[in-house]
Amino acid sequence: MRKNVFLKAALLFGTIASYGSIAATEATPEYFPPKVLDEAKHAFGTALVLETYARTLHELGESSIYKSCGQTRGETYRFLYLSEIGGERIVVTLLRDGVSRLTGKAVGLRPAYQLESKADLSDEDWKSLAGKIAAVLSLKEKGRPEKSIVDADNLVFESCKANSYQMIYRWLPTEDAAGQELLNLGEALIRAVKFELSIRPTNVVP
Repeated sequence: MRKNVFLKAALLFGTIASYGSIAATEATPEYFPPKVLDEAKHAFGTALVLETYARTLHELGESSIYKSCGQTRGETYRFLYLSEIGGERIVVTLLRDGVSRLTGKAVGLRPAYQLESKADLSDEDWKSLAGKIAAVLSLKEKGRPEKSIVDADNLVFESCKANSYQMIYRWLPTEDAAGQELLNLGEALIRAVKFELSIRPTNVVP
């Protein structure tokens, strides 16, 4: 059983790591709007960071929230954690349309694991998460390009509410308010989908 899990995770990460497997110019626009891409190119001189996010979402079998925003009812939120050093990927999606449903996927290499989970949220659980989501979406500064994606853990959050798409990303460890809010939200979503995983760096104080 462990051997099969290891092989699945290894194959998945081998595909993610292979930049030739998906053309960046083809994958990225499907996940993020042109304005976000232009901002990333201006900040980094390249859109490599967002292309890596898009490639990861594609390989995890995730659909594009940006492309579907306005075409479906309700609200959609997605949190992505991506560790370049540890090779870990965690994605949690929250769909709210009368009821609140969570789906989560997580894969890692050291140790090798592959997880999938689904959960329905109670009204109380939703209210707790809604406060954290509102705090993140109220942030004025959406991205903070201070580090290389190679040496950092990445936090990405997307939302589609009332036909409006938003996206925010940060790197860890960080001490700015935006990074802390996003970290808190990510941890809450991971707990809500019942993954016994932590993304909090040891040098970040809750």
